[in-house]
Amino acid sequence: VARLNRNWVYSEAVTIPADVPYEQSLHKHIEKPIVFKDVPLPMETDDELIIPNTCENVIVAGIAMNREMMQTAPTSMACAAAAFCYSRMCMFDMWLCQFIRYMGYYAIPSCNGVGQSVAFAVEAGLGQASRMGLCITPEFGPNVRLTKVFTNMPLVPDKPIDFGVTEFCETCKKCARECPSKAISEGPRTFEGRSIHNQSGKLQWQNDHNKCLDYWPKSGGYCGI
Repeated sequence: VARLNRNWVYSEAVTIPADVPYEQSLHKHIEKPIVFKDVPLPMETDDELIIPNTCENVIVAGIAMNREMMQTAPTSMACAAAAFCYSRMCMFDMWLCQFIRYMGYYAIPSCNGVGQSVAFAVEAGLGQASRMGLCITPEFGPNVRLTKVFTNMPLVPDKPIDFGVTEFCETCKKCARECPSKAISEGPRTFEGRSIHNQSGKLQWQNDHNKCLDYWPKSGGYCGI
């Protein structure tokens, strides 16, 4: 559990109308700003997605992927492991949100949306940020998918942990050497982002996500290398 740090909330979200086929979603999606307002419940209007100002907490969960299947990356087997994990993320959010609502509070499921999963996971004490940009956990390393639920339910926040990931990543650099798209930085952490996908102003390894996204179609799947 972490306090809701609004610095990690996205400025806008992409919504896809229910009647738009998947193959057309890239060109027919709707971009809406995410805003905080004095409203009793989360809501979506024609123009924006509204989070109540009373929303103070984020519950972050790491769903482990099948390690043996992921070790076959970039094969379809690894894609299946990731896709199955996304399904489990959705089910987790659904069950947790329903439980919170039965307790009399509101809950916002998000999976990859609403805000930066790694930043929230680090603040919730699930793990530490790494050179490759993923959250490395003590139990499963980076082999997890992160999901989040935002709520006004009173909760005691956890504290960030430190088990040596930063020091390890400063010297290892294996992920940067092996990255087929060369998207992962081999240099030191900086405050300046390398692309539109980076948030400048926080000390981290700044990766070139444009290179990563360009490589995905060429890999035939989710990469995962």
